[in-house]
Amino acid sequence: NPAALAIALSLFPPGPQRSRAIAMWGVAGTTGVAAGMLFGGVLVQFLGWRSVLFVNVPIAAVILLFALLYVPRDRPEAARPKLDVLGALLLTAALVTFVYTVESIPVAGIASKPALLGIAATIVLFGVFLAAERRVAEPILPPRLFAYPDLVSGAAVVLLQPMSYVGILVFGSVYLQRVAGYDPLAAGLAFLPSTLITAIVAAPLTMPIARAIGVKTMGIVMGSIMIAGEALLLFMQPSTPYWAALLPATCIGGFGGMLAYQTGMVAGLAHVDDADEGSASAAMSFALQLG
Repeated sequence: NPAALAIALSLFPPGPQRSRAIAMWGVAGTTGVAAGMLFGGVLVQFLGWRSVLFVNVPIAAVILLFALLYVPRDRPEAARPKLDVLGALLLTAALVTFVYTVESIPVAGIASKPALLGIAATIVLFGVFLAAERRVAEPILPPRLFAYPDLVSGAAVVLLQPMSYVGILVFGSVYLQRVAGYDPLAAGLAFLPSTLITAIVAAPLTMPIARAIGVKTMGIVMGSIMIAGEALLLFMQPSTPYWAALLPATCIGGFGGMLAYQTGMVAGLAHVDDADEGSASAAMSFALQLG
């Protein structure tokens, strides 16, 4: 994922062209998440849950074909970069420990011994990672990335947006099937309106809104719209009809969330120097997956 984003960045010079490319990248990713809710229901209903895993194989084959046809070959470089193997191992270990700890807290409790040990181990691993990065000639997370204020703030938005909204999709899917009694197909179709709004309405508005009010204002406004849509679910009861709560929540929240995410991507990557494209895209992907 970071490599693919870095390839996309390398094809366009910094400025309006790159901003449009980043916006298009965000459209593809966000629409894919929304469409997955819809097509996941179709696949599970008619082909079983295993089909959700197998469907990735033909998609990957098509992606590889397009890559061979359209992605230009790299120019050979005189200096071959050294892989930061230790940094990669430490960062991966810290993330795995962090996620495992978070997942175990609802079962064991935040004050339990496993949770406290997991939190301590995460802090230690991150500390060792940061210390090791200072001594490596070509670190996996170059300190100079933090000199880009837009990159740091954009990564924060990309971290917080899925942290807030993706949980709504999971919750909504469980609610529709376990509480409202929908079958997988009907639950998938319930997300069709928000998918269409995300892909057809919100996506094309990214750059016009950014140019009209500025990226910073756009991020604040769209984040507020996302939260307002999510807040509708505070009033939902087991007997609340789909059209009265979940439908407006996903449509309003999806619209604002899509554009808030786009704001973070455009702000974070639009002005990064060519030499830092790979590291910057990896940092943004890191923020997204962690969120």
